[in-house]
Amino acid sequence: MSPEQDLVPPKTEATTFMNQILDAGVVSESDLARYRERGGSIEMLLNDFVTEGYLLHGSGVKVSVLEPFAGDDDRDEEKRATGVYATSLPAIALFKATVSQTELQSQFTSVTSGWGTAHENGQLIAKLYATESIDNACRNGFVYVLSRDSFTKIDEGEYIASAPVTPVVCVPVESIDLSTPVNTHL
Repeated sequence: MSPEQDLVPPKTEATTFMNQILDAGVVSESDLARYRERGGSIEMLLNDFVTEGYLLHGSGVKVSVLEPFAGDDDRDEEKRATGVYATSLPAIALFKATVSQTELQSQFTSVTSGWGTAHENGQLIAKLYATESIDNACRNGFVYVLSRDSFTKIDEGEYIASAPVTPVVCVPVESIDLSTPVNTHL
């Protein structure tokens, strides 16, 4: 790499990497490892996908097609509908991909975790929380990049599709990629 390439701002590098992924239709773990080694932020990369009009879905399971499932929001009936859920907030997709709800609930009999949104400086941001430490519930996972075509907005940053969705690309992620803090002081 030339000295000029070392000076490429991270945002530009994320955008360049995103375009390479879209052109190839796949992202390899070795490419992601090199990207991380150069200081690349997966959250910034995912944000670039959203800026380009895509949505995100985080999961601990690798699949080729996302199938509709029943939502689990206990406060909002609309968010219990059966569908493929997606978000425009990278932190939420990373949280869903890298924090095992099953593992959290096996460690603690009464644990609550999840996310909300807030506006800061005119921007919608994710607010992540857990009533217990998530340290022992972290895992590697996957963030699926999805076309918005079949999705309907149901809340700020949250979308649903009623039919199965084939991802544009699947990005393998690690718990270290979740840079948004998880509030445990509820």
